[in-house]
Amino acid sequence: MILETKRLILRPWEEADAEECYKYAKDPLVGPICGWIPHTSAEVSKAIIKIVLSVPETYAIIWKETNLPIGNIVLKMGTDTDLTEGEDECELGYWLGVPYWGKGIMPEAAKELIRHGFEDLGMKKIWCAYYDGNEKSKRVQEKCGFQYQWTTYDVEVPLLQEKRTGHVNCLTKKEWDRRKQQELGAHLLESCDTLQLGIIDENGFPMIYPMEKATSVAIDKVLFITKKDSDKGKAIGKCEKSCIECYTDETILWLLGKIEIIKDFEIIKSLLPEKYWERLMKHENYRDYCVLLFKTGTAKIYENGKKYVIKELDSDIPDGRNLL
Repeated sequence: MILETKRLILRPWEEADAEECYKYAKDPLVGPICGWIPHTSAEVSKAIIKIVLSVPETYAIIWKETNLPIGNIVLKMGTDTDLTEGEDECELGYWLGVPYWGKGIMPEAAKELIRHGFEDLGMKKIWCAYYDGNEKSKRVQEKCGFQYQWTTYDVEVPLLQEKRTGHVNCLTKKEWDRRKQQELGAHLLESCDTLQLGIIDENGFPMIYPMEKATSVAIDKVLFITKKDSDKGKAIGKCEKSCIECYTDETILWLLGKIEIIKDFEIIKSLLPEKYWERLMKHENYRDYCVLLFKTGTAKIYENGKKYVIKELDSDIPDGRNLL
C-alpha cells in the first residue's frame, strides 16, 4: 500500500532505506522520548527495518522534495498494542527526523494514515499515546482530533529500563466524520468568494456545515434565501444592522452585519451559484422568496456564543442576540 499527501508519500520501508533511517534515528532527541534507544549504526537500522518496520501498516514517511525517508508512522494492531479492545481498533505510532520538526509534517502524515484506517481498514477507534513531557507528540494528537482518555503512572519502558507517566488519547470514527465535515466547511470559507450556507425555509432552518474552524477568513459576500414574509425577513427589514440565527444538529450559528434584502430576480440569479438558482426555480412559489445579502466587509460569525470574523465591521454593533 502506498499513500500520498500534498508533500509526502507513505510507503513500506526497504532495506535500502537503512542509511537515511539511521541519519534520523540516531538522534538522541528522537528515540528516547518515544521509548526506544537511538540507533547506533546503519546496520542496526537495517536490522530494525527487517524486524520491526516490516510489520503490516508500517510506513516510511517520504519527503517528496528529496524522495527520501524522514520518519516512520504505523497503525499497530493485534498483539503489537495493548490499548485496543477489538479487531476494529488500532494504535497510531510515529517518529520524525529533527530537521523536519515544526513544519506540520507529522499531522499531515497522521491525518492520511488515520483516513486510511477508518476508510480502508474499517477501524472504529484509533488510539494514540505519549509519554509525559513529549509536548510535540501531544500537539500532533490534538491537531488530529484525538481526545484524552486517561493517564497511567509508573509505565514500564523496557527498552530504556525505566518508568514513566503515559497519557492515552482516542479518536472514534464518529468524531473523525464530524471533524471532516467541519474541515469541509472551513475549506469552503477559505476558498470561495461567496458563502452559500443553504436554502432557508420559512422557519429559518437551513442545512449548513459547522464552522468551528472558520476564523479570520475573507468572504466577499454572504447570502441566504428565505421567504419575503418570513419573521426573519420582516425583522431584518426593520434594521439597518441585523443578524440571522441558524440551526444545525449540533450548532447555533449567528451571522451579524449590514444586510440588504434583494427581491429583483435578475439580481438574485446573478448572485446565486447555478445549482442553488435551479433549486430555487423548482419551488412552486419561488417568487415568494428573496435573498438576504450581507454586504462586503460587514459580516461576523457567532457560533455557540464564540465570535469568528468573516470581515471586520466598520463600526461596533451590539451582540446579535439582541437584534431579533
